[in-house]
Amino acid sequence: MRKACATLIALALVLAWATWQFVERPFRSGFRTEKGRGQLRWIAAAPIVLGCAYGLASVTGGFAGRFDQRKLLAFEAERKLAPEAVSCKVDYKPVEPLACRLGTVSTATARIAVIGDSHASQLFPALQRIAEQRNWEIDLYSKSSCPIIDRPIGYVAWGREYYECGTWRERLWQRLASKRYDLILVSHSTMSYARFNGRFNLSTSEWEQGFSGAARRLAKSGRSWAVLADNPQFRNIDPVACAFRSNLVGNVATSRCEITRAQAFAVAATAAEQRVAKRFGGGFIDLNSRFCDHAHCTPIPNGRLVMSDSNHFSASGTLLLVDPLEKAISERLHAANDSSAAPRTKISPPTAS
Repeated sequence: MRKACATLIALALVLAWATWQFVERPFRSGFRTEKGRGQLRWIAAAPIVLGCAYGLASVTGGFAGRFDQRKLLAFEAERKLAPEAVSCKVDYKPVEPLACRLGTVSTATARIAVIGDSHASQLFPALQRIAEQRNWEIDLYSKSSCPIIDRPIGYVAWGREYYECGTWRERLWQRLASKRYDLILVSHSTMSYARFNGRFNLSTSEWEQGFSGAARRLAKSGRSWAVLADNPQFRNIDPVACAFRSNLVGNVATSRCEITRAQAFAVAATAAEQRVAKRFGGGFIDLNSRFCDHAHCTPIPNGRLVMSDSNHFSASGTLLLVDPLEKAISERLHAANDSSAAPRTKISPPTAS
């Protein structure tokens, strides 16, 4: 807001000076000098120049070569979040876990649960495609800004502890205990809680401790489980605006919008998740090679926008994950079938802290 006000003030000063210099002063001098007569000619010519520019824009359809409507429509479609990614997610206030069921229950060859926050629900388009292709039943449980960790968290917009998240998680554990899933996948926006949760930011040790509690429950359940590495986040740029500018000028160079991996991920917290998964017999699935190399990440790999905002994939971006995610799930299911099957037990209740 301050920046916008400063810009408007500066613009007003420039216009005031231009009016005084080119209109008020010449009229006061009656355009008696050669300089004054030259300024008069410029003032007289200005409407003609503007009229010609308007006419040219009308004839060319508003410079359609630069602002191609087909490109704009394609871009708008490309940036959208799948509607199901919102409808399948429990909002902030409700505390009852609801499953979005994908696939056919009666003939499913495997049952999978995907649990987490909005970074789990954004996977809906990819999970739907996978469920249909592999004849799997996939239940998606997600709640806004609610990570799967065993510790209280805050919600920065409310300025208080996010009690609703804690209640939802406990009810989710009970729900999972009553189901027979072959695999449970955890997905959450790690960076949101480690770096962008205001005074409720969690340190790496707090994040590792909280995730260890959840991993311990998953390990005791006797089910195969894995955590999905969080997707790259573009908090210090506007990925959609950057991609839009590249789209308009026909420049799809990723270097204009790319950021470093240190900016795109909560590196230390992600490493903690990997340690916890290994410690408690879970898998760690990283699908980010589609968007990142060893040093940088981009929201427009190969010239296509994959983000709907600073930290959520668009529907088209999520679909780029279908093949690698399907492969990763298959490998986890295969490994679980090959290992000696431990007896299935209910997920343990929360321990006193």
